[in-house]
Formats: sequence, C-alpha cells, structure tokens
Amino acid sequence: MQVIGACSGAELAGYVTACDSSTSTGPTCNAWFSGDASSTACQDCLFGPITGSDPPMLTGQGGIWIDYQGNNIGGNAPGCLDLKGMSGCASAYQNIIQCIVASGCESCADGPSYQACLNIILNTGGACATYYSTYQSSCAADNADGGLLNGGVCSTTADVLSVICGNGSGDGG
Repeated sequence: MQVIGACSGAELAGYVTACDSSTSTGPTCNAWFSGDASSTACQDCLFGPITGSDPPMLTGQGGIWIDYQGNNIGGNAPGCLDLKGMSGCASAYQNIIQCIVASGCESCADGPSYQACLNIILNTGGACATYYSTYQSSCAADNADGGLLNGGVCSTTADVLSVICGNGSGDGG
C-alpha cells in the first residue's frame, strides 16, 4: 500500500544507492534491507503488500515496480502517473512495458540486439504494436519535454519513490 511519508529522504536515497544504481550490488541491497537504514513502514511502502508465504510474492503495488514474473524493473512509474491524475497514461505505460518484458527483449545481450527486438515487436503487426500505439496516444503529453515521464516527477526511480512513499512531491523525499 502506498503511504505518502512512509520513507524519509535519507531512506529513499539509501535505497537508490544500495539497490537501484550503477554501483549497487546484491550485498549492498541486502545490507540496506537487513540493517538499520530503513524502517519497516518504508520497506512495506516500497514493495507493497506481500501475499502468500511459500514463497512470499510481491504484488508490485508499492514504489518499486514488479513485472509479471516478480522481477524489480525500477520505480513504479505507472503508480506515480496514477497518483498524479494520469490514469489513462498509467495503464497504457504499464501495458507496453509488460509486453516488452514478456516479449523477451529485456534479456537481449546488448543495445543493438535490444533495439532490433523492439523494432520487431513495436512496428505494425508486432506483438506489442497495439499497446505501443495506445501508449503513444495516451502518454504524448507525459513524454513531451518536461512531461511527467521526461524530466518530470515520474521520470526517475528516486522521483517516483518520493511521489509514492516520500513526501509526495517527487523532490527526493
């Protein structure tokens, strides 16, 4: 459950550094969760409700976006968009990203391979073409320079986490 104010700015900055940056590692992320760097309330907000116990499953309804396979794919941009009153774009954005993940493009070994995969699935007749078209029309303003997804409060993991679990402004907590 998203709880604005559940995380302090220091907790959010610590999470991004330890778990979602170019320098983060499994051990640094595990240390953030198991140490005194974060409160239970903040962790609950970041990951949303957990269902089941064998194994526990993340619902992906918190600040961290969980794909259909249970993998962390960054800040929950659709949740951020929804909280900012852009539910149509939020739904379209979630659908296109989930389609890209399901297509296998995310497992490409390098940038050119990833781009080639995207060209196949997003172009007319591609597996994700309809989702992409809906995304383009629903999120045009949010993708424009300075829009929520392009320099605005839903464009970086840190900003998304601030909107959903921080002070609600997208300025880091």
